[in-house]
This record gives sequence, structure tokens and C-alpha cells, in this order.
Amino acid sequence: MKIINIIQRYPPAVGGSETWCQEVSRYLAEQGHNVKVLTLNIDKEEEYWRVQTQRTRTRSFGKMDYDKGVLVRRYKRSLPIHYFHHLFLGKILDKMLKIHFYGPHSSEMYGKMWREIKNSDIVFLHTIPYPHNFIALLIAKILGKKTVITPHFHPGHPHYERRINYWLLRKCDAVIAVSPFEKKYLIKKGIDNQKIYVTGNAIHPERYIPQQIEDYKKRLINEYGVKSDDKILIFIGRKIPDKGIKYLIDSVKILNEKMPIKLFLVGPASDWYYELINSLSPYEKKIIIDLGTISQQEKVNLLHLSDLFVLPSKYEAFGIVFLESWICGTPVLGSDQGAIPSIIEEEGYICKFGDTNDLVDKIEMALSDSEGLKQKGLEGKNKTLKKYTWDIIGAETEKAVKNTYGKEKIIICCNAYPPAFIGGAEFIAHNQAKVLSKQGYDVLVFAGMPDASKKQYSVSKDTYEGIKVVRVCLHPKDYSSDFFSFTHKEVDNIFESLLEKFSPDIVHFHNINGLSVGIIEIAAKKKIKTVMTLHDYWGICHKNTLIKKEGVICEKLGVCEECQAFISDNQWQKVPSILRRDFITLQLSLVDEFISPSFYLANRYEKELSLGKSIRVIPNGIDISKFKELTKCTSSKVRFTYIGTLGRHKGIHIIIEALELLKDINKIHFHFVGVGEQKKWLEKTVAERNLSEHVSIWGKVENADIGKVLEKTDVLVLPSIWPENQPVTITEAMAAQKPVIASNIGGIPELVDHGKTGYLFEPGNPKALVSQMNKFISNPSLIEKFGEKGFSKISNFTFENQVKYIKDIYNKNFKKYNKTIRRPVVMCKGYKFDDKCIKAICSVNCIEEKPFFVMQEWVSDYFNKLSEILWVIDASIDNYKIVEMLSNNNALLVPEKNSYVKSICLKNNLGLYYLNEEEASECLHFLIKNIDIRKALAKNGLKYFLERNF
Repeated sequence: MKIINIIQRYPPAVGGSETWCQEVSRYLAEQGHNVKVLTLNIDKEEEYWRVQTQRTRTRSFGKMDYDKGVLVRRYKRSLPIHYFHHLFLGKILDKMLKIHFYGPHSSEMYGKMWREIKNSDIVFLHTIPYPHNFIALLIAKILGKKTVITPHFHPGHPHYERRINYWLLRKCDAVIAVSPFEKKYLIKKGIDNQKIYVTGNAIHPERYIPQQIEDYKKRLINEYGVKSDDKILIFIGRKIPDKGIKYLIDSVKILNEKMPIKLFLVGPASDWYYELINSLSPYEKKIIIDLGTISQQEKVNLLHLSDLFVLPSKYEAFGIVFLESWICGTPVLGSDQGAIPSIIEEEGYICKFGDTNDLVDKIEMALSDSEGLKQKGLEGKNKTLKKYTWDIIGAETEKAVKNTYGKEKIIICCNAYPPAFIGGAEFIAHNQAKVLSKQGYDVLVFAGMPDASKKQYSVSKDTYEGIKVVRVCLHPKDYSSDFFSFTHKEVDNIFESLLEKFSPDIVHFHNINGLSVGIIEIAAKKKIKTVMTLHDYWGICHKNTLIKKEGVICEKLGVCEECQAFISDNQWQKVPSILRRDFITLQLSLVDEFISPSFYLANRYEKELSLGKSIRVIPNGIDISKFKELTKCTSSKVRFTYIGTLGRHKGIHIIIEALELLKDINKIHFHFVGVGEQKKWLEKTVAERNLSEHVSIWGKVENADIGKVLEKTDVLVLPSIWPENQPVTITEAMAAQKPVIASNIGGIPELVDHGKTGYLFEPGNPKALVSQMNKFISNPSLIEKFGEKGFSKISNFTFENQVKYIKDIYNKNFKKYNKTIRRPVVMCKGYKFDDKCIKAICSVNCIEEKPFFVMQEWVSDYFNKLSEILWVIDASIDNYKIVEMLSNNNALLVPEKNSYVKSICLKNNLGLYYLNEEEASECLHFLIKNIDIRKALAKNGLKYFLERNF
């Protein structure tokens, strides 16, 4: 989601609303949202009205900042003509008419708002009563954008009590209150209860750990005369009348007659306060101690040493200092005004505002019960950890923003998409997109477009059956496993640009080999939730089928060189195929959640990749309603049908052999439906073997028309010799109440119940297929019986049910982009592997701690920084590029003939060099096994890089 925040100032400018905006913005960015902030280039509030002089300015800001994933744009504020500004805006509008349009203003920011709001999904306003909120709301309304506002105000304070402010809140689509009290107050002011969300304020608990506290304690003793039996009170805040400081000081004067006590006053002062504190006697100043503004660590130490924090304030929107005290284990006491009672509740003490005697009683009661005091502090700490950390408040705010926007945004990625090409995976992806769109999601498809006639990697946009599709033109070479079908930087760049523009909440991958597997890393880097549905074996087998040779399924993966030793193209030559597998494995390690339609496929991926996460099995959906109205076309013959790709891995030749063995061939008719590389072979073979009378070859049939095929089908046959996942043809046949004969392989047995909904047979065995076909030929009544049972089983496999389970996964909380890599990563730098490197890779491929080998150009900075070894596999690589990569903190491994890099390895002790394949292998083994030495070399390499460049 693209969220635009608009606020008067932004940290490092100091203020409660500014900090809240920053923390929430950072959290939203951490969750993968595209977050921007528009603000003024103002540090202190005094700059709202006048230009700071060089003498008074302590800090100045640039026009743009990048704050932990949040893009901050700062604009110059405008200072209008003095009389217009202060007379008309200040006195007439603000003071007399109670319409706050006083300032600060920025004509520069107003000029940019239209474009920024137009490109956003939601507008997030902060803090009343500032004029930019009214202008932003007006633009948002014109452009039809939703608005959320967090008012950050003190209920009841005269500064905020203007009708126009509540008009603004009523016009926004959602209002975020930081306390239950504030919500009740806003409801009384006419704000719709349904659109008010209560979040809160928060802290980072890890920032409140005491340091050198004994030394600090000694300092309090030495400088302020603190004694061991003194009760220590602390006040933190702005020292103004509304904070109740006068009542607190008067109370301490009285309490000092009853018990040894010290009051520390912390925070910025005012002229009123200076008069008050200067009126104290020298003795009173020894028990009432003004510390002024102190550092964060001093404040933490002082809170840990205090017995009670006291804030008897009249106006508090929340009171974040209560949380700061609680997290230090210090109990709190506040007044009965504003939001304070709703924050403190039972975990602290409440006094009447302005009543010195009541404040004395409450402090005395608290300090006289040491056990009760300690318990209140502990309860407050637990409450803070449970309700008031930034992760919790950030999540509540995100929920409010999402609810206001009304729908989640999803990009579905696949290497092809209807109508240009359709197979099982594409069919499933499209129907998933349609159901999600129907259920209110904003869905966009990013897909490959196989078309050799158009410019490679050109982009086109269209809408197919109501779904928006962005297509990238791919050529046959892009899909071919003989080349680098798994990585296309051009596609990665297009996808990154699309993420920036669309800003999805979730990216759901289907088959992406051929498109580019690198798009996983791009989505993960932006901290977007990622889900992948597995459809076949592209992630663990470059053939996608696991077939090593005829009738042999690969059971020992990772020995890809037995099928294809190298991959080459114009850019890289002789790249060992194991690098394909390692690259894909690294990319898949970044996926948050996997879905498999079958247990078989899930088990194979879990076994082979060791991703450290379980794979959720969710069967693919089927449109049951599409087959309800099929017309039954009767026939005197039993009609068997094959639907799918006409390829050898599908067992087309097994059907032909079975037909030749079938004695009762005159009692059957066989339909072949589909296209593929064996179509011509099939047509020729059928003619040569005199099977034309018994066989029909349909060619390609669109999925929308598949019912016409099934109307003329009695039994579906799927004789695959590769371990299929969950074939769509089987689920559609079952939905049409057709029994199935299929190979007993892969995920097929999870669909077909042998002897109930169909029959299973040994893969590649035509005699076994004939045996199962004869059962239907000899007993046709089984067709209807098995068909009904099949329909009963498949009737729950609807797309709606599938999407229901997928949405459960979407709603899970995922850890963002902090996946751990369990084995060392070796970055290979170069364009051509020589034989020494290839043999060295083979030598370490079988060891237990085998590293990942990846070409450096295939990945982005994330994996480059995770790498531990930089291996120069090509002596022709520019030396500067090698040195530049030392910034990634990895040990260097280079060929001896690269004399320059060899010399810096020797001189600076930052890597190893090798002469031949045996030395290359030994160096690899040594670096992999010796972690400490590897890290030491990497440290020296980074030091060399820094000294050379800085």
C-alpha cells in the first residue's frame, strides 16, 4: 500500500506527534508498505513564525531523507507579509472566528501535494490544528483517496477547541485516538464511533536499560545530598502551570516534614517556572532539585533509582512518560484529568488535579507501602510490554489503515498467463486471481508473454476477464533450460518498477522459471509478504520433471551435471549447472510461505531444499459449476480420453502401445486432446499402425470449451511417466463425474482412489494400462458408479475453498527479510569458468557443509552482503571491480595469474590464491571449514577497501 503522511515536523525535530509519526511510519515500511512523509524543513516550533539566525540555529535539514525505509520530503515553509499573516490570519481568523489557518504554511508543499496524493493509496494526516491538513483533505476528497488522521491533541484544551477542527475529523474516513478517553471525547464531539480506532503511544523497551547506575547513584549522593533513606520522586515534562508542578512542589514541602524526601524536576523550563523555582528557599532547593534537560541515559538511570514518578497534569493526550517509568519498574501517580486515568487504570495512583492535600495523601499512601509500591511498578511494566511497544501500536495502526483502505493489493506472478498460453499452473493462477478480485482484493498479474515476433522484454498491459495484466515479452531462449532461464535482470528491473508503482501488500508467485526467479529477492527486499504455490519441480530440477532417462525418476538431486553439466550463453560460458540450483535455492529461502497442491510435491521440496519451513498443502480449486450442465452424449463404445500436453513425459507412447495390445479395440474409441512436440509423431504413428478408426486427435481445445470434450468422454486416461503434482485434467474429469485411469506416481494417488473413483497402474507399463481399461470395457456400469464417487470427493475442491485457505496464509504475520542462510555463500566473479574452477566445485559438492555457489551478477546487494567468500573464476575481470566487492566483507580466492590481486592478498592477508585445480579445491575446503580464518581474511579485505577509498 502507498501511504503518504503529512505532518508539521519530522524527527530529528523533537515532539510527541513527530515521534509517533516516525515510529508508525517506520513500522509500516517494515511491513512492506511504500511510505512517504511530506513535512516542513523546521526543527524548532519557533521557526513556524520567523527565520532562525545562524546564531540560534542548531540544526538544518536537506530536502530529502531516507529514514529506515521511509522517504521523507521536507519543504520550505512560507512566511507571508507580516500584517496579512498576523492581523488577518492570526487575529481575525484564528482569535475572532476560531478558524485556525494561522500556519505554518508552505506554498512549496501545497504545490506538490496534488501529485503525491494522486499517486498514493491512502493519506495519513497528523496533528490538529495545522492548515496543511485541510488542504490535503480537500485534495484527497477531489481525487477520491481515503484519509486517516491522528489528531494528537489535548481534549478540552482551549488551543484545540475550534469547530473547524472537529469538522476536519468528521470529514476524514478514520480517526486514530491514542487513548480510550480520547475516543469517548471525540464521540461527544460528533465523530462517528465506527470510524474511531484506539491505538496508543509506545516505547522501545530495549532503550530503557540502566548503564553505570552505581556511578550515577554516587553522583546523586555527592551532588544533591541524596541519602539511603530518602524517598525519591521524579517529574518529567515541560515545566508549565498546566503540568501541576506548583501543587507537586507544595506537596513535597508538606511531606518533607513527615519523611526524608527528594523531588527531581526534569524537562524544559518556562519563565513562569523560573519565577516559581527562584521563590524557593535555599533549604527547599535542597529537596526540590531542578535538573533541567538531561540525556536519555541519565533519565533512564534516574527512573530506575526513583521510588515514584508523579505527573499531576491538567492536560495529557496520553502521557508517554508513564510508560517510560513503568518499563523501568517505577510506579506512577497521575491526576484525574484528561486521558491519564484511562492509561494508568489499576496499575498506578490517581489524585485530584489542583488539590494539594489530596496529592499529599496519595504520595504518602504510596510511599508508606513499599511492597504495594513495588507491585504497582511491576504491574505497570508488564502492562507496557503487553500493550505499549511500537510493534504492538504499529500493528494496531496498520490494521486501522488497512480497514480504511478497504482492500489488500496482490500481485500474482507467473511465467505465462491466459489467453496467450495455458497449462495447469496458468489456469490455477488465473482462477485464483478471479476469485480474489471477486472477494474485494485489488489484483494485478505480472506474467511472461511467449512471443518471438516482438521485442524481447518489451512490456504490454491488458485486462483479461476482468484481471489487470502486465506482460513481459519473452523469447524461446528465455524459457529454455539450456540457457539462463532462471535469471533475467531486465525482468527484475521491470518488476522492481512495478512494485514501486503498485505497492502490493502480498506477492504470490506461481511458476516463475523463464520469467525470472530474481523477482523473489526484489519483493523480499522491499519487505512485502511473499507466498509461492509450487506446481512442478522447476525449483529442484532444470527439466521440471525429475526424469533422468526413460522410466527413471531422479531420486538423488544435486547431481545435475549427470543430465546437463553446463549452461552457456553470450554473457556467461561453461557455468556449472549446480549454480542454477544454488541460486534458485537461495531465492526460495526468502519466500515467507509455500503452498503445494499435493503432499508428494511438498515432501520432495522439503527433502531436497531443506528450507527450514513446512509447506502448506492446499489442493488446487476447480469450478464445479462449469460441469453441472454437461449434456450426456451416449455411445455404443466406451470412450477413453487423454487431455494434456502431447509430450513423451506424459506417456502418449504408452497409450499407443496399450491400444495395440487391446483385444476388444472395436468396443472403444480414444480421444487425444492437446498440442505438443509429439503431435506430429502421434498423427503419423496412428496412421502407420492402422489405429485411425479407433482414434481421434482433436488438437488444442480452450479450457472454456473442455466441457464439450468431456461430454464425449466416459473415462479419462493419464499415463504420465513423470511424478505429476495435481493434474487439472483429473480434477476436471472428476467434477464432470468421469472415472480416471492414471499412473500410480507423484501426487496422482492423492486424487484417484484405486477401485473407487478409478484405477491406478504402474507407470510406463502398457499391459497394466490395458488391464485397467478392460475393467470398464467389460463392466460399463462402473463408469457411472466411479464417476459419482469421484464427484463426491472433488466437490469440496472449489476455487472459493482454495482461496479461503490461501487467505489464511495471507493473514499470517511473517518475519521480514531476515532469513538465515545455513551454509556459506560463495560469490563467483567472472564470465567464464575455467576447468580448474569447475573441478574444484565438483570436489566440494559432496561435503556436508557444501556452500552455495552463485554468480555475483545474478543477485542484488542482499546476497552479496551475505556472501563469505569472493571467488574470482575469471582472470580477465577488472581489478577495480574485485577490490570494490571487498566492501561486502568476504574472504578472497583468486587465480595466481591475476598478479595484481594475488599481490594484495599476500601484502594485506585478505585471501588465498591457487595455481591449479588441486590447489583451488584445497583452498575452497580450507576456507569452508575454517570459519575464524575466513572471517579474519574478510575483515582484512574490508579494511583494505576502506583505506583505499576513504
